[in-house]
Amino acid sequence: MLDVKDLKVEFLSRPGRMAVDGVSFHMDAGEILGLVGESGSGKSVTARALSGLLVKSIVNYSGSITLNGREMLDTDRESIRDLQGTALAVVFQEPMTALDPVMKIGPQVEEALRVHHPEIPAEEMRERALSAMRQADLYDVEQLYEKYPHTLSGGMLQRVCIAAALISEPSLLIADEPTTALDVTTQAHIIELLKKINKEQGTAILFISHNLQVVHALCHRIIVMQKGKIVENGTTDQIYENPKHPYTKQLLAAIPRRDKRY
Repeated sequence: MLDVKDLKVEFLSRPGRMAVDGVSFHMDAGEILGLVGESGSGKSVTARALSGLLVKSIVNYSGSITLNGREMLDTDRESIRDLQGTALAVVFQEPMTALDPVMKIGPQVEEALRVHHPEIPAEEMRERALSAMRQADLYDVEQLYEKYPHTLSGGMLQRVCIAAALISEPSLLIADEPTTALDVTTQAHIIELLKKINKEQGTAILFISHNLQVVHALCHRIIVMQKGKIVENGTTDQIYENPKHPYTKQLLAAIPRRDKRY
């Protein structure tokens, strides 16, 4: 479904320093893949490249990104827009900044439909938004439809963002550290929600995080990035139980354990 070959990204403000340096990997339909690394490892820049959000005026990039047989990286803006919000959708780290504070929740969930399917009648669009909100485990959705973002908790806002991503039934959902700004209990609820979406709808998920413990709870495979390069990849059990690279071992050693003294 997704094939990334020799992806390289260099910010023009930092010439000679590759934010992403020769990254190659693939994803199968319906798979949950974890992309792990510390801040500055290149994982979020990789996600922006995959989602068509790199701005040519500030970066140099090369390589190939193919989604469902269509090239994403070096194509015209209109073709990328056709894929954004339809074949792929993105959930970002900070739901409050991802949502418009002066727009009601319902119209924000509907936005991808309005952009890509303006012919859909308003009532049908509303019903599809309510359905997507229920799929995202939101409740009292008719009342929630009329509310503004500042009235909701962080966990509910993240569910709203997930509903907005799901409304067009994308084949790939890119979740860029969607649990980082949430408390531990809410993180667990979001992880269970993503599992449910993957199981019931078959949506492939690229889950980006610095937290191997969270990734272990969700993903089928894991890719570990350091300084713009992939240093290790394998199944979740392989990475967790028998890491090969020293950096992966450091990430695992940083996970708090009950049987470990600090």
